[in-house]
Amino acid sequence: NGEEGWHNVRRWTRSIDGGMLAQRFVVVPINEQNVHWWLAVVCHPRRAMESPAGAQGVGAGEPRTSGEAPRIVCLDSATEPPPKGRTMGFLRGYLWREWCARHPDALASATSEEELANAKVERTAALKAVVADVPKQANGYDCGIFIIEYLLHLLRSRSALASLGLAPHQHWFGQAAVSHRRERLRHIAGVLQAEAKRRGDADVG
Repeated sequence: NGEEGWHNVRRWTRSIDGGMLAQRFVVVPINEQNVHWWLAVVCHPRRAMESPAGAQGVGAGEPRTSGEAPRIVCLDSATEPPPKGRTMGFLRGYLWREWCARHPDALASATSEEELANAKVERTAALKAVVADVPKQANGYDCGIFIIEYLLHLLRSRSALASLGLAPHQHWFGQAAVSHRRERLRHIAGVLQAEAKRRGDADVG
């Protein structure tokens, strides 16, 4: 599960100031059984872990807009996407373990295993799973390129990131843009391959 997996990569985020949960958005590429890629974006995870009441709009942690509410948004280009429940459990478990490691004093009031388990359920449940209405692929092989296009669009548009999962996103781009991106990447790969052959050196980045 995500908590056990955290131990395997716990050093990955130690150099990040405040840790992963200090970030407003955490982007996670997901691979399903080596056959399909999709993107998970964790929005405002700290709000969920600090105060589940605040995550639902009560108290000091109250979001000013719906866009500031904690959630895990799934961006999947498949017309019939795989279920997300197992992956959501992994992500929530990882984020919970990261929070516990970074903020051990925050759960000092939990005097029993039962209270700790209840706190975990309450706070991770505040990270609602949202399946975004995003552009879909018209073939069976462009899922990885769609991830690139999703990311580029989010990086270019502050409003798209703020409203992620809360409005239709089908207008972002179409299959033609993805096919063009694939051809550009193929061309770049060809140029690099030719340069590597000319130099006799594989590292030409």
